[in-house]
Amino acid sequence: DEIVKDAPNATLTVVGNMPAGLLGDKRPWLKHKGAVDRKELVEIYKESSLLVHPAKYDAFPSVILEAANFEIPTVATGICGIPEMILDGVTGYLAKPGDYPGFRNKISQLLGNKGILEKMGKSAKEFVRGKFHPKIVAQNMANVINGYL
Repeated sequence: DEIVKDAPNATLTVVGNMPAGLLGDKRPWLKHKGAVDRKELVEIYKESSLLVHPAKYDAFPSVILEAANFEIPTVATGICGIPEMILDGVTGYLAKPGDYPGFRNKISQLLGNKGILEKMGKSAKEFVRGKFHPKIVAQNMANVINGYL
């Protein structure tokens, strides 16, 4: 509700499982899509401007890479492999686990400044394609394997 006060046109679209605290919630800014197929997911990405990923544990969430390919920056918890996927302040923001005011502030900052949002989105796409493109990952794996042979 606090973010909607700062960005009254914002909507939150939840794809996949709905967090227990939001089940049955009928707020006008909240959309629950549940499980979606690839085609619908692509359409959701095309309509989105920001990914919010407040995970308590997620080893390496590919959703961050997917969103970046659509020039969507992410605000996520700085846990597990997520700090490898987001350059804090460049391609999105990292928040501390449980720091809900910090999370909210970072989301509001981005939603309140379209220029920064778009710049971070472009940077996110460039970053993930330069670090996580399949050819680069394959070469990095080959280098590690060859180092042990």
